[in-house]
Amino acid sequence: MGAIVKLADALRIGVDSARQVAAGLDYAQELADRVNLAFGADAGAGFCEWSTVGTYRTRALVLASSRPPPWTDTQMATAEAMTARHPSMTGLLRGSVVQRVSDVTDLPRFWESDVYAAMHAPLEARYPAAVVLHRTHSTLTFLAVQRQVRDLDDDELTCLDALGAPLRAAFDFRTALDAAVERLGEAPEMPNGPFTRREAEVIVMVARGWTTTRISRRLGIGESAVKHRLVSARDRVGAATRAELVARWAQGGRPVS
Repeated sequence: MGAIVKLADALRIGVDSARQVAAGLDYAQELADRVNLAFGADAGAGFCEWSTVGTYRTRALVLASSRPPPWTDTQMATAEAMTARHPSMTGLLRGSVVQRVSDVTDLPRFWESDVYAAMHAPLEARYPAAVVLHRTHSTLTFLAVQRQVRDLDDDELTCLDALGAPLRAAFDFRTALDAAVERLGEAPEMPNGPFTRREAEVIVMVARGWTTTRISRRLGIGESAVKHRLVSARDRVGAATRAELVARWAQGGRPVS
């Protein structure tokens, strides 16, 4: 049986979800549901973020709606305790981007393991694969595709990798943008900053020299919405121009001396 997912479909899912990530919108459930359908994941697809410092634990888990999670709290705790022993984790933590479990271990032996019993058997997920979406010093975020009957073939794995590429770029952008926005809260007299978060996002990109059109495309909003946020931000601090607004931002919203 050949691949059931088309490269164009995988790219469309990746691009659509990347736009949601970049814009700071909810994306995880829709992403899991679309991947589940496109990849024929009869054992489910899911978005997962693991804490990788100290004891492994789940920070976020969103499974496709068609496969309600059968996990009890006890099952989840057992699965988390097994994470460090999962054959895929070493490669993913060391830099692998996309990987089938069958790429790193003998599947029949894996099916007899305590790790499989704890982490995959409840969904009868005999053929798991994953693509990494984001890494930090303390977390690993990935998308899992699980099948019961057959493994992803090489073409399908290529599609999964292609889906992940725009999402990795979007997560990197969003992380950098969030870090810059956090600067706006550094002034003690204004713990939340003088701007709304949406205004701050636009100001950060203006400060980097981005045009209204480029900001609009990156955030997935209209140019009029970008201009509205800039006007609102200027009014908020009494800035007459974009340049003065950026200068106010650099000083935490205080008037330029």
